[in-house]
Amino acid sequence: MKHFTTVLAVLLIWAVDLSPAEAMGPAETKAAHWRAEMALRGRINRTGVGTKSSLSYRVPLSASRHILLSGAQAESGLELALSPASVEPALFFRMIPVSPLLLGVSAQHIRWYGTFGNLSHYPGLQPDWSPARLRERGWERNVGQTGSGYRLTAQAMLRLKVGPVVGLFDTLYKWVGAKVPPGTSFIPAAENLLVAHRDLIVTHKADMLYFLAGQPSGKRFFMAGLHWEGHRTRDTQVERQILGGIAGWRTPGPDDWSMTLAGIVGAYTVDPYLEGQLYVGASLALEQTWTDD
Repeated sequence: MKHFTTVLAVLLIWAVDLSPAEAMGPAETKAAHWRAEMALRGRINRTGVGTKSSLSYRVPLSASRHILLSGAQAESGLELALSPASVEPALFFRMIPVSPLLLGVSAQHIRWYGTFGNLSHYPGLQPDWSPARLRERGWERNVGQTGSGYRLTAQAMLRLKVGPVVGLFDTLYKWVGAKVPPGTSFIPAAENLLVAHRDLIVTHKADMLYFLAGQPSGKRFFMAGLHWEGHRTRDTQVERQILGGIAGWRTPGPDDWSMTLAGIVGAYTVDPYLEGQLYVGASLALEQTWTDD
């Protein structure tokens, strides 16, 4: 087996879950291979920070050079998300049946520590969860607890490329829940939205990206473009939309590893409390691929 150097993240930055950087995929590899990734991500304004590590195995589904089939592949693996509030292990499966389409499912367990962050529930489905109220609750005693929950996700992404322009159109259905009393609500850290004790979050994302250098699946690229995302919860009826600019840069390293840095600067165009305010996020990911040969 090819020597594998452990991937370590050495820079702590505010980051956010950036689908455009992930949707580009790693540098193109035709053979079946292992893939390891560690990312630092978070956001400013509803501040959050965390890491996400994964180990997966990718298998090509076609040897054809046809434009629709050359990128067909399947991937399955383990993922671990860590934040000051919780630990979230997951199993996931992703498939690209034809080059423009990515499909994925995942099952995730959430465990709140009850230290820096905890599982706090709110009365009813329309409570005050403004930033000021959340700060007040942070100083109150006996409002949080250790606890557990889940997140089940189904994803479909359409990826279109015309010359140096790439369009990404992503839809995610997330079924979330936690061990809180029925009729109450809580805030999962990853989504940072008020949800019922069992709820559905529907997310749509759209990105128009221009590659100033390199290709999406290449070992090196630099891109910039526009990003929009919208979220809506089923039971609590919370809606959020963000519009902004996005930029990403990937560079190769030794031993088949690469680094990808991406960031968003935008504004909340729809939000119960933050409409019109600034939104900033970034993601730093270190990734390595290797084969069994």
